[in-house]
This record gives sequence, C-alpha cells and structure tokens, in this order.
Amino acid sequence: MITELSEEQEIVLPKYIEKWKAIATQTKPINRDKAAATIKKAYKTINYSNPEIIFIGSPFGAIKKILATENYQLYLGRNIRNKFQKRVYDHLFHLIEKQLDKPIFYELMNKTLLKGEPNSELSVFHFPYGVESCVESQIFQDLGRIDPDYLDTQYEEVSKLIRSLFRLDWFSRSCMFDFCISELKLQYDRQKWQVIQELMQQCDFVAMFENVCFVCDRPIKLSLDSQNRLHAEWEYALQFADDYGVYAYHGMGERPEGEKCTNDQYIKPGTKVRLPSTGEYGIVAHCWYSEEIYDYDCYVAFYGTSFPDEKTDCRPYIFRYAATSLEILE
Repeated sequence: MITELSEEQEIVLPKYIEKWKAIATQTKPINRDKAAATIKKAYKTINYSNPEIIFIGSPFGAIKKILATENYQLYLGRNIRNKFQKRVYDHLFHLIEKQLDKPIFYELMNKTLLKGEPNSELSVFHFPYGVESCVESQIFQDLGRIDPDYLDTQYEEVSKLIRSLFRLDWFSRSCMFDFCISELKLQYDRQKWQVIQELMQQCDFVAMFENVCFVCDRPIKLSLDSQNRLHAEWEYALQFADDYGVYAYHGMGERPEGEKCTNDQYIKPGTKVRLPSTGEYGIVAHCWYSEEIYDYDCYVAFYGTSFPDEKTDCRPYIFRYAATSLEILE
C-alpha cells in the first residue's frame, strides 16, 4: 500500500501530464490501419468477435448514417459501451485504487485532473473539458433543425443513440494510471492497460455496438479557453474534416444567436440584444462612447433568459455593459 509520494515522484508527475496533454489535443488524422487493429483488440478483450468498422468524418456524420439505415437497431446490435468501460477501464481503475492509501489516491486524481484547488474559479483543467457534452448538445440542435417532428417523436431513441457515441476522454485517469504503473510500480492488468493506451492514442470519438463500430476522425480544430474548456468566440470551437462544427462557450454548448458587436460599434436604443456570458436577453436603453473604456458602453434593460410575451407583466432590470460584450439580435 502506497501511503505517500517521494520528492522525486512529485517532481516527475508533470511530465506524465504533459505527455497525455499532447495525446488529448491531437488534431492530425487518425491512422485507420492502426485504429482498426486497436478496435479489434478492444472487442477481443471483452470477448466479442470483430465488428464491422466504419470510419467517418465526424460524430454528426455517424448519427446521420445510422438514422438513414433501415432497422438500424438490428443492424448495429446492442450498445456495448458500458460493458467495455466496466470490464476494462473500471477494472483497471479499481485495481489501482486498492493499492493506494485513500488520501494519496484522491490527491493523484485531483493533481492529474486540474491545476489548483478543486471547485476553485482559479483552477485550470489539464485536459480539454466539455468536448463530449458540447458535441451531444450540438447534434441535438442540428437534428432538431433538420427534422423537429422526428426528434419530438423519437427523442428517447435518438438520445440513446447520440450518447452511444463517446469520446475516449479518459486522459486524466490514464495519466494517473501511467504514473502509478511506471513510477509507483503498482500491479496492473497488462492487456487491459495496453488496450486503453492504444485506444486513447489511435482513436477519438467511437460508437461501440455488437456488430458495428463507428470510428470518427479527430477534429482538425480544437479551441480552448485559458482553463482548457472548449471555447471559441463567434466560430466553431471544434471542427472536423467533413466541415461539421461545434460551438462552445467556456465548456458549454452554445451557438451564437445574433451578430457580435464589434469595436467602435454604436447600438441604437431599442435594439434587442443578448449577453452570451449569462444567456440573458434585453433591450438597449442608452448607448454612448465612454472615455473610460475607449469604446461604446450601454445601459441594457434585461428581462431574464427570454423576452416576455405581451400578456406577461415583467419589470426589466438595468445593467451596464460594454457594447462589445453583447450579441445584436436584430
């Protein structure tokens, strides 16, 4: 049982974080031969025969292809994502956990996840945060725009299908496994650790079913904020080679609803606007050039997360914001 880390072990931990950070932020195309070999190895590890492997440009492309397939449930077979995670990842996780004193175990979990104290506004994630949830949110939005009636009637089924696609986003834990196995010399399952490493290095988003496995190419663009959360202003934060893109705002799915106000742009009073940082909607009451910020400033009458209808008696609340922080909705 490991009860504490030596000074030398503490010093070397950042090297493992940098190693896995490089893996987590790759944007070069996957090697399809190596990815296919890895998928077959992963299926064999949980006693499944080789699936049909379909390579596709993006997660959205995979969902559209599945939905266009007649009787796709029979074609795909059961979703085996959870079975793989329990038998491979969770097995290794618990094996490592048993060999570490609890304080050390949780300390390593926190140190490989983020820099700074957990739940602190100043903490920085070591690895990209919010990718999987933002992709899910974007796919739901885009499917709703294509066929809202189908999404309404088949919501549960489509929801399960979208969540069957998952990014191999185990970077912080894999970093901890790597450190514990290589530096602390803990016991581990060699075959399962090899499969996890290869999957993380050779694949990105995958959907694992009994009969078929979809393997999506890596994004060609990955944009993060200063805390390593998926984020971009007025453009895709995540973009794939087939031109599919995902909007994100500090780790949360967000598509701009209007036009971003630019520097030195006056906003006419009465204009409807939105504040992206909070999702609040309002109407510009006054706009002037401020010598304090050397740009236009505004008083905005906000109504909350939506505009009220004519029958609703809603009193606005006034706040002051720089014009450049607003989206113009009309």
